[in-house]
Amino acid sequence: PVQFETVKNYPNPFNPNTVINYSMSHIGSVKVHVYDVIGRKVATLFEGIRTPGSYEVAWNAEGMASGVYFCRVEFFGNKTISHKMNLVK
Repeated sequence: PVQFETVKNYPNPFNPNTVINYSMSHIGSVKVHVYDVIGRKVATLFEGIRTPGSYEVAWNAEGMASGVYFCRVEFFGNKTISHKMNLVK
């Protein structure tokens, strides 16, 4: 990877499982969190150090209400990318 980026979760909309893909070009810290529509953190999918490459994390939203959620991926503690995910039951 030339830089860091996320790819929209697949599938979207989903019920209840989805996968979030991201890639990074440098070793560094990564945090992947899921937030509800009012900004509450509802899941931590990954926090740690990654080497350059492509990665995926899965989210099982069983027990969560249908609606819009946001996946937030923070790279190196200073760059954040987020996108919308739709849980449909």
